Amino acid sequence: MKKQLNILIAGEGGQGVQKIAEILARAAFSTNLKTTYIPNFTVQQRGGISSAFVRVSQDTIVYPKFEKADWIIILSNRSVARVKKFLINKTNLIYNSTLVKPFNFSSFKYREKIAIPATKIAQEINKQSFNMVMLGVIAREIKIFDITKIKQEAKKIFQHKYKINPELEEQNNKALDAGYN
Repeated sequence: MKKQLNILIAGEGGQGVQKIAEILARAAFSTNLKTTYIPNFTVQQRGGISSAFVRVSQDTIVYPKFEKADWIIILSNRSVARVKKFLINKTNLIYNSTLVKPFNFSSFKYREKIAIPATKIAQEINKQSFNMVMLGVIAREIKIFDITKIKQEAKKIFQHKYKINPELEEQNNKALDAGYN
């Protein structure tokens, strides 16, 4: 890992953008890395644009927000315009190809583009778990995140939901594994 890693996650409210970011930050922290997570969303809980800034570092983090991203994860078509100003020619893109049309990237400069049909993959498990599929992909592509730590942190965050619906934990783990593999 380079000294500091900037990750921007963007989607729409209700897609789990903030949960992905929170789990990433906790997983990095649990491996003794310094981390910050800054949520950014509109007043609408569902349907409004939601983004999250995750910074991971081996050293002290002086300022948590960043202007350029090393990784951008895009969950919805409407959030594409919001991330453009954070792209540089070294940025890696991961996007949900089920919901994000590739032509939107034609004017962007980036290093690598990874298209994942996350919504389509999740429909075979639980259609609401597409964010967990994306989280599995993130763990695979951004090597600092261990999938076991991701699962442990997800379990802590969703423990109240898992008590109500024990099948949800199994579904989330299947979705994480599907994205990772």
